[in-house]
Amino acid sequence: SNVTMLLDLPEACLASIAVHLPPPDVLAFLSAHGDINDHLSNSASFWGTLLARDRDEESDSTKKSDQSCDEVRARFMLQSYKSYLPRVKWLPLHCPNFPLSPREGHLSCVLDGP
Repeated sequence: SNVTMLLDLPEACLASIAVHLPPPDVLAFLSAHGDINDHLSNSASFWGTLLARDRDEESDSTKKSDQSCDEVRARFMLQSYKSYLPRVKWLPLHCPNFPLSPREGHLSCVLDGP
């Protein structure tokens, strides 16, 4: 079957497939099979690559990180939640000092604004 053929791929190929998916599909891909999840979800470098991709940064796989896999995964999840626009629920912000449209409010959150 197709799943068996997919599972026969090396971990680097599975990671390459996941890196080319949008954030919600990355999670769907990881949950497609336990072996895929086991190989990729516990890799800090995998989550770091996704995080760098979504921030339009260069990924440096040779750079050592002091962060655990859980910390990097959490940063990716938060970044994805804040920046994946099709999944954003626009809420009006009621701030008399800074009247913002819902989109401006979202961009302000993503860009660490006021």
